[in-house]
Amino acid sequence: MTVLSVEPVRDKRIEASVLSCLMTEKLAVLQVMHLLNDQCFFEEEHQVIYHSMLRILDEGRELSKTAVADNLIKTLRKEKVEQIMAATAASVFKGEDVMELDYMVFRLQEYAKRRALASVISKLSDLLSDMSYPLDQGMREVQERLDSVVFGQQDTHVTLSQELDAMVQIIADNQDDATRHS
Repeated sequence: MTVLSVEPVRDKRIEASVLSCLMTEKLAVLQVMHLLNDQCFFEEEHQVIYHSMLRILDEGRELSKTAVADNLIKTLRKEKVEQIMAATAASVFKGEDVMELDYMVFRLQEYAKRRALASVISKLSDLLSDMSYPLDQGMREVQERLDSVVFGQQDTHVTLSQELDAMVQIIADNQDDATRHS
């Protein structure tokens, strides 16, 4: 039973804009590609495009909308490729918009962090709703880990996800300990 239900944070327009910029502005790849990962993209079509972009870069080819579409057509039906590519079609970048790219990537990273936190909070809520004993020690450890994530001691949301998974494990271990001692 989930006590807490949270709508995942996302911004389809920003996701599409970042992908479009990466496919149309050569310097954008150098500027932000190292800051992105698949957790930054919530929309399935955007994840597919992002993975296609990675394959193209791994092959040493230049990114473009044509290169991405050609890469996708190797594994998907033409209609599906057209649908996926339409996800970025409305987002056309102009030179001055590229200056906002860093901000948009920062937003995508923040949304990924919030989705990770929401997921863990939901899991913790489920675990705690069934417990009938105090979890002082476990909650202190969870609070310490959460503080280290929230107050910036972690560099990336990949580390954040690992920390949040560890918190869930602490709660589960405490629940197991309490069950054994009952």
